[in-house]
Amino acid sequence: MWQEIAVACTGITTLLYVGWKVYSFIVAPKSTASSPCGGCTGCSLHHELKKQKKSCCGS
Repeated sequence: MWQEIAVACTGITTLLYVGWKVYSFIVAPKSTASSPCGGCTGCSLHHELKKQKKSCCGS
């Protein structure tokens, strides 16, 4: 009995996680998707572009 409950909880958690990832992939802003930074706030490319006074988003 407890094994079935554990498997059901694992399955539900997996489905929720996959659903969230699919939702966030579909709803991602178009401007972020075309950006070389891709929404990252801490990568070295972002910091280098900040030093050069340029924006990752092209604006």
